Amino acid sequence: GESRVFHLKEGFGRFAEDMVQGIETEYAIAPMLGKKLESISLMKGGQDQAESFARDQVNSIPSCKKGVLLPPKSSQSDTEFDGVIKLKFADGAEVNARSVFLTMLPMHLHGVKGLGPWKDTVEGMDKPISAAKLLLGWKHVNVAEKLGLTPCAVDHSTSASCERIIIGGNNEASWFVTQVWLWGKHSILLYSTGDPGTQMQNVYDGPGGLEALTRVAMEQVNAALKKRENKQLPLPDWSRFKYWPKGSLVPYWGCMQEGYPEKYSEAMRRPFGKGVNVFYANSEAAKHFEMHSWVEGAFEMVEASFEDVKASLKKS
Repeated sequence: GESRVFHLKEGFGRFAEDMVQGIETEYAIAPMLGKKLESISLMKGGQDQAESFARDQVNSIPSCKKGVLLPPKSSQSDTEFDGVIKLKFADGAEVNARSVFLTMLPMHLHGVKGLGPWKDTVEGMDKPISAAKLLLGWKHVNVAEKLGLTPCAVDHSTSASCERIIIGGNNEASWFVTQVWLWGKHSILLYSTGDPGTQMQNVYDGPGGLEALTRVAMEQVNAALKKRENKQLPLPDWSRFKYWPKGSLVPYWGCMQEGYPEKYSEAMRRPFGKGVNVFYANSEAAKHFEMHSWVEGAFEMVEASFEDVKASLKKS
């Protein structure tokens, strides 16, 4: 069937950093890339005050018990904190800021000291899973022409739409080829999800590594193509593998009662409450679960915070 796909040729972190560095601004903005955040504390009240604000914010979210939405324990925290936010990183670095934007996965949020009160509610989010992608390429085989499908990338530009093959497999636990994307006219992209790990990862971690994974993948692709279109592809000239650990995808909300996803996402967007200039966005916490697992989900949360972020920078 026909599908649409958006892909960034640069890493998203580099993309964001280039945007910031390319804009003339009176504000001092410092992207913290490739660093592990260990703690957030408030200069005037320390880590205890940060946890108190986080706890109030968590308590402002309605609870969901057996499909029934229960009222929140308290209203959303709006205590004003007009002060410095202190960030400590695993490499020993410390940063003081008046406005902070966090983007880690929801399941990593409560691992940061100061955000511990989010632990129970984040772990209650439904079915966090892992994902894997395998890119297969041929030097002289035009896969798109051979299969009669439109690739996602055409002559170094992005197609408005591209096609993929949906393969149901043969119900064996070892089968992992379910989506075959025509990434380019000489390449295909395989996508797999699972809990706790994907079948792709299991094969990759075995004795044969990437070579074994490529061989098994092509066996499954050709088995499906033979059954559907009586076509076959040779082994690729090269392959690349990328794995995302459990929690990288949260395809559904733990509670789908009307109003809950919106209230949860809105609260997490400001994890210490509206009075503290700490903002959060991640595709897996977007209010519309259809946007989870897609970059549009992250954009949705960023857009929701845009005006508040601008206001916080002016105050700073």
